[in-house]
Amino acid sequence: MNLYKIIVKHFAYDDSCTATWAYTTAENESELLDKIFENPTYWANKDIDHIYYILPNEYLAGLELGDENHTYFEWQEDLILDAWKKYIISTKGELGSEWADYDSLVLGKTHYGWELVKERISPIEIETLKDLKIVM
Repeated sequence: MNLYKIIVKHFAYDDSCTATWAYTTAENESELLDKIFENPTYWANKDIDHIYYILPNEYLAGLELGDENHTYFEWQEDLILDAWKKYIISTKGELGSEWADYDSLVLGKTHYGWELVKERISPIEIETLKDLKIVM
């Protein structure tokens, strides 16, 4: 089990704020990202069309296009989300991503990232962090 710090950065029209959102444990970055995806605010201003258009081409290789009766997204939503997950893990969150779009900030945008705090954290350490309400 590893201990991670989840970082959140909110951008607005004329300001931004970076904060530690939470500390959590996970076996790996994939499991950590699943926890981040559970947060509904992660998905604000994101939809499958947007994700498809911002993914680098190497993450879309091998995905098949739809036909004239079905859109690409109806056929490939799960595959696109899987590609998105691989991309976000490779950049350690959106904070490290090259595609991050900061043009339309009227409503603001929130991006997530993470840092590995400690690998192979012991069960005793985890219990202590939970008792102190440090780990979610």
